[in-house]
Amino acid sequence: MKESKNFKLRQTEIGPGGYAAYERVEPNAVDEFIEGAKKVTRYIAQEGSDRTEGVREAIKATALTDDQRIALGNALAAALAVATPNAAETAFDTTTTETVSKSSQNGRGYVERISLPTVDSFLSKEAHVHYEDSGRFQNELRERIDWWNTNMQEYFVSSLELADKPVVGADSMSREEYIRSQVVFEEHPTWGSLPEATQDEIRRLLPALAVQESGYHNGLVSKNGAVGILQQIPDAITHLSDYSVQEVQRSLKKQVEIAGRYFINARYVMFDSERFGIGESAKSELLSRHSQESFERDFLPLVLVNGYNVGPAGMAREIREYFEVPEHKENDLTGAELYYDIINWSRETKEVRGSSFGDDARNYVVKIAAAAEILENPELRGRVG
Repeated sequence: MKESKNFKLRQTEIGPGGYAAYERVEPNAVDEFIEGAKKVTRYIAQEGSDRTEGVREAIKATALTDDQRIALGNALAAALAVATPNAAETAFDTTTTETVSKSSQNGRGYVERISLPTVDSFLSKEAHVHYEDSGRFQNELRERIDWWNTNMQEYFVSSLELADKPVVGADSMSREEYIRSQVVFEEHPTWGSLPEATQDEIRRLLPALAVQESGYHNGLVSKNGAVGILQQIPDAITHLSDYSVQEVQRSLKKQVEIAGRYFINARYVMFDSERFGIGESAKSELLSRHSQESFERDFLPLVLVNGYNVGPAGMAREIREYFEVPEHKENDLTGAELYYDIINWSRETKEVRGSSFGDDARNYVVKIAAAAEILENPELRGRVG
């Protein structure tokens, strides 16, 4: 172990994870590492700061050799991560000298590649992939991860315990695994089908929707009569199946089956229904600003999931009325960032428009997206900041 005159001070200032990484730094780089780590932790502490940009700036500010910057970048990733030695070890493993060298031929690579994927992976393992063009949505996603781990910690822990219970008749799968793997989006003769990219994203979000809706309490019945882990209302059960409410409440298989049909129907109602849909003008606007892949992966799943809360026709109204405002057609927002602008505008103007789109509707999807990140990434559980 390296000796340090200010062992306790340094460990405090860079965190246990950062200190575990510090022990892997070459002796001749110790002082530079400590100063760089301090700078990064100060960036992290600034509310609303861009953490990855802070990492870049802190690395640029050091006078290290390239090899030392690699070590520093790995160490800073650990300092950003959950503050445990195990997290530090993982951070080291994810960015190697070889990968950095291959990406630094332009002379800038050590700053560009050194730890940004690693840092992002610890902030939210796949969030930069799911919502890579959404700064505001991404920022709130991180805040909501903290919210689940603080304000809602007891509820979330209880949800996880119930989510891990085996499914009757499918004992090899937990409830969470069953919901994700068994939902089927079968093509309907009238409602059509759901794009594969949209299916994949909804599968990812659906187990978290169960956290939001019921905390995985299958016996829960809402004041509106919604039943089961996915809280399906009687009218939807009747519309989407031949099952009774009691049959659905007793069977997770039936709940998941109805969920798949719901999303097929919701897409139809929002985008193809002449009576309830967003209309041709709004549809044309959406399709013109998105590539097909971006629309199907980054925008469509979010509005469909929000429709689970406000109803497909209700969500279609918000999209339609958003694009009736001329200045909204002038922005170039897409994907999750466009979705985020729509829900904020909808909430802010609800009284003027006579809409019922309140705080619950505005916050619904971002809560689910944050819960999905935690479900996928155990290292985020209980972590704040």
